[in-house]
Amino acid sequence: MQDHFKETKEMTRRANRNHGIAPPRYRHKVADNRRLWNIWNGIKKRCLFENDARFHQYGGRGIEMDSAWEKSFDAFADWALSNGYQDNLTIERKDVNGNYCPENCTWIPLKDQANNKRDTIWVEYKGERIQLRKICEEKNLHYDAIHNRVTKMGWDAETAIDTPLYSNKDSLRAKCNAIGANYNTVHDRITKLGWTEEEALSVPTGRGRHGKALVHGNTNALCVRCGKPFVKINGRQKFCSDWCRETDKKERRKKQFV
Repeated sequence: MQDHFKETKEMTRRANRNHGIAPPRYRHKVADNRRLWNIWNGIKKRCLFENDARFHQYGGRGIEMDSAWEKSFDAFADWALSNGYQDNLTIERKDVNGNYCPENCTWIPLKDQANNKRDTIWVEYKGERIQLRKICEEKNLHYDAIHNRVTKMGWDAETAIDTPLYSNKDSLRAKCNAIGANYNTVHDRITKLGWTEEEALSVPTGRGRHGKALVHGNTNALCVRCGKPFVKINGRQKFCSDWCRETDKKERRKKQFV
């Protein structure tokens, strides 16, 4: 009688567990797909668990997980393995504000994922919308320097990318230093007035293209040092060139000590 009671109790316990349904068993064994399972579990935590450290960046912003993926690791694994999953790739949402679902997800290298964030800088370069970091990598440019030109100095993308950096031996500044030209003047000729680099470097600083002013319509004047006629760039200009200005300054300093 006692043995029959124990047997009945055990059968009842088994029937009550999971409402008589056997516990789930994944077709894709976790032991053989540990990395993929960690990715799936990480998505669930970010989207569903409020105590997760990154919930406010995902579930807290309304980003959801596909219902089929949420209910079954097998559904997620089936999609992943049939859509290019490899151990050296990471899951990426095409729309950073969209959900984790088959239509919005793909597998990419981890380095590429770092380029697609909410704070990613997008620019128009030669008619194409492209990530600033990506174009810098393609052209082997220093990202921080180009980023500074675009975000802080207000340069348009094409000028910021195509203008050589100071650290380059063939940079515009290095060329100016080699011939003793004023860098700011040469730079303005190229970026603001549309001169070619060859024109901007070949015309002496302080003179316009073919001897004319940088800005058309200014008045004629005589250099206070050499007496040569020139066209003023601004109303206060007294010298025809940087050389005359600096020479005059040195001469006036000498006279002070005579």
